[in-house]
Amino acid sequence: MGNPMNSIRTASRKRLALIDGASLHESLAANGVREVDAAALFRILRTRMPGPKELLPPIITILPKLAENGIGRAFTRKGFEVLPSTTQGEKDDDLLCQRIEAVNAESVGQIVMVSSDSCYLRPLWDKHQEGVSICWFIAESVNANGNSCIGRTLRRFLSCKMFTWVDMKPFVEELRFSPT
Repeated sequence: MGNPMNSIRTASRKRLALIDGASLHESLAANGVREVDAAALFRILRTRMPGPKELLPPIITILPKLAENGIGRAFTRKGFEVLPSTTQGEKDDDLLCQRIEAVNAESVGQIVMVSSDSCYLRPLWDKHQEGVSICWFIAESVNANGNSCIGRTLRRFLSCKMFTWVDMKPFVEELRFSPT
């Protein structure tokens, strides 16, 4: 079940948040949120997740046309690293998987994954085996087609309690962007 020293070693290492922008958008849209507040997301990732307190710059994938306009700039200003990527051919997922694989377990004690996609399970499991704790942050919700945003594979895996799941639902209103 991973490294038994996780809880001790994790506290002295940093937290890395990886956000699948398309998945985050779908999950929030299913809860009536059209646009995410980048500052609120950063604050929640830094202060409301269990685990290490020091947060590395969160990494978010955003469609190229959105990354170049106000949305991408808003995330960059709030401390995110923005990865422009298309969802076609799951290129955005591949980019985040590459980032997971590149994580150094000596300096990163926790990965917070913001996605409802199960494609991240294998690389996250590998990092878990190296002693990195994994926290999944996504809302249990139903999309426009009436399907759960969390697929059966991911739901089954999260039910095993190997990774921590933090339900985004209590944070939905806080994540709603409202221009001032």
